Amino acid sequence: MATAVLPHAQTLPAEVELHRIPAHLADQFTALMERADQAISLYEIRPLHAQAAQVIGLQLPDSQDIALCTCTCLCDRVFDANLARTHLDGTVERVQCPVCADEHRLTGDE
Repeated sequence: MATAVLPHAQTLPAEVELHRIPAHLADQFTALMERADQAISLYEIRPLHAQAAQVIGLQLPDSQDIALCTCTCLCDRVFDANLARTHLDGTVERVQCPVCADEHRLTGDE
């Protein structure tokens, strides 16, 4: 039996920088992520993360959990939340993507 090859199949990126996509899509993404932040259970959060990933053309990770980098360097990378590094900046939890954590890891003690 022959295996079918789909030449038009596209591999989506594992991370996306919001400033590189059209503003209306970034706005849709932000609205979906805000709804996910207000959700109570994973049954509500995961479909919203899936929709948000689809809007920006991000490959949804196996965990079905995505995060937005909120590093003080103003990075806006969306990535697999399992790879996030977090710290408290006063009373605000900051999320760092792997790139920011490697380049300028913050601990909250700065």
